Amino acid sequence: MNLIETYGIKSGVLEGYGKLRYIEYKEGLIDIEDATLHGTISDLQGKPHIELYCYSDGKTRRIEKLVSEDFTIIITRFDEIELHSRLDERGKLELSIGEETK
Repeated sequence: MNLIETYGIKSGVLEGYGKLRYIEYKEGLIDIEDATLHGTISDLQGKPHIELYCYSDGKTRRIEKLVSEDFTIIITRFDEIELHSRLDERGKLELSIGEETK
């Protein structure tokens, strides 16, 4: 998150792979050694918002927290297209794609 804020990345995608110590999901902590992460970076109320998902053991889960050992993350930044997140009336997160207005 600090890297994304430092470079002012407001929209993009990220991928990660490597060794993890553990991942925390809503269901609790899970020990995972090898994992692949996918995520989106969007603008939520003027601040960067990251949604991270992990694919491991044939399942995809949303990540709350993680601790890594040797992990590589690749961020693809979108400069011409904006991703926007917002909360609907039920508090559910929605994501939309739109061109940047100048």
